[in-house]
Amino acid sequence: MNVTDLTTLGWGDFFETNFKLFEQDGYVPGRVFLEHKGFFRVYTQYGEMLAEISGKLRHEAPNRSDLPAVGDWTVITPRPEGDRAMILAVLPRRTSFTRAQSNFVLDSINPQPLKSPQISAEFPV
Repeated sequence: MNVTDLTTLGWGDFFETNFKLFEQDGYVPGRVFLEHKGFFRVYTQYGEMLAEISGKLRHEAPNRSDLPAVGDWTVITPRPEGDRAMILAVLPRRTSFTRAQSNFVLDSINPQPLKSPQISAEFPV
């Protein structure tokens, strides 16, 4: 996919505002569209690039959710190889999908699921 207009991928005022701080240093925005074992494919104004997370970002991220995921807008610096980049930061997300926690726990002595208390409500039909 050859993308030069990032608005076709969802770039707008929200992301532009959050990117201003990085723009002055010559960084470019990129949208993650694939993640595989620590490598990412991102769309940029220069086309598709293979990217990896900088050591600083990996070290300073307190949780996995602070690292890039598919759909995130990121701050990247293209590498001299041309089709490679380094992800330096993740721009704030407007929305996200998260998984709920499991509703049971396995007991190490008795490996049967122990049901956690369920909250139920009845709704009129």
